[in-house]
Amino acid sequence: MTLCAVTFDPGLGVDPRTAEFWCAALDAQSQEFAAAWGIPYVPVQLFDSDVLLAFGQDDAALARFVADTRLMTVQASLDVPNALGFHDDVAGVIFARVMFQGDDTPITMSHEKCEEDGDPTCDLYVAMGNGKEQAKEASDRVEGDSYDQVATIDGDTMTVKLSNFLLPSAFVPNSTGPWDRMGKLTTWDGLTSGGYEIVRDQAGNETQVYARVGRVGMNGHAALASKLQRGDSRTMRRLRGRWSP
Repeated sequence: MTLCAVTFDPGLGVDPRTAEFWCAALDAQSQEFAAAWGIPYVPVQLFDSDVLLAFGQDDAALARFVADTRLMTVQASLDVPNALGFHDDVAGVIFARVMFQGDDTPITMSHEKCEEDGDPTCDLYVAMGNGKEQAKEASDRVEGDSYDQVATIDGDTMTVKLSNFLLPSAFVPNSTGPWDRMGKLTTWDGLTSGGYEIVRDQAGNETQVYARVGRVGMNGHAALASKLQRGDSRTMRRLRGRWSP
């Protein structure tokens, strides 16, 4: 079974029990997401930051672990201004990086986890029914929304904020809602405040991003811009054309 291994950089000072609750909340969402989408459930497990070093000289065991594991690291900063998180598929290794944001950190963690599960290889598009296609990104269109998830460990509970996510109906033209977990969208192809989307035109060899006035807030605009600054990001790999603000 594929596993999502979450680690926190030691310098962040995150309380270990808090990290456990965050991962438990993320795991609960992962089960819900998998059921809603009809895809395999990818469990979330917390590991020490030096998990890869723990294999020592056992290269075969390390290779097996990496092959079956998606790595998510929470760290103090990322290499791109304004970016809160990203995930990618490089040579078959799926990984995510999330910037620590205090109690809001799990929102970005869950955003990246949902998108990893919905499109692990970072290359899926679905038809919009108008000759164009949209990238199968499970959280971007509802980027600005979050909800409370109660996590339980050994009888203790903590309320954790997680990212809203799209349901499969949000990728079916003229479908009946709901289209997202929180029931925020009012049309199958809509965006909520702070959301954004990636759209591919009929030419196929040129793609465009539409951050539409009146539909996309500045949070989504900034998040998209930050992803475009990473030349090796999945967003840039999708965009062989130009970005249209």
